[in-house]
Amino acid sequence: MNPFKVILYTALILGFSVSQSTGQKSILSSKAGTAAIQVKKTEAQTVVAAIHYGPYDQIGQTMGKLFAWLGKNGIQPAGSPSTVYFMDPEVFSTEELLSEVRIPIPADKKEVIRKKLTEVGMRVFTTTPVEVAYTMHKGPYEEIGSIYASLFQWVRESDYEFAGAPMEVYLSDPQNTKPQELLTEVQLPVMKFKTPAGTPGK
Repeated sequence: MNPFKVILYTALILGFSVSQSTGQKSILSSKAGTAAIQVKKTEAQTVVAAIHYGPYDQIGQTMGKLFAWLGKNGIQPAGSPSTVYFMDPEVFSTEELLSEVRIPIPADKKEVIRKKLTEVGMRVFTTTPVEVAYTMHKGPYEEIGSIYASLFQWVRESDYEFAGAPMEVYLSDPQNTKPQELLTEVQLPVMKFKTPAGTPGK
């Protein structure tokens, strides 16, 4: 899985402040290339996850090992896999990059899996629902970079601000799907911009 090459996640870490347009209604839809950008709240999911250290273009190996681990233990995935990206590859060296691969599982298997986890860097947990700005990318994973640029631009021009690490949800099986037909949902956690109390004109 080769994710983005251009990303401004450093802004998230530094608490990047997003300006709010005065007197304008919140924009809830825009365009990222040919895909609409919208805002939604994600649903809680029980997932088994594995930390990936190093180059993002090698995440597929970690994803494959995690699927193999589930198969070995007789656990059927319950949804589309995803990856959360914690480091900006434009700022950190490839050796410093950190991400987490997640695969949804049936909620009733959570404790069963917890007892089986023996490998360092793996965990099972239930995700917390969050509000995200999201859009769909159709095509090779190598071309997702432009989607991130559009998403960050959209957030900066909206009345939302960044609220967490970006995530990609892989809706297609790359083993059975042509690269140009791959579907990926790209998400950026956001929250409504809060105007400081006493700000003139707000």
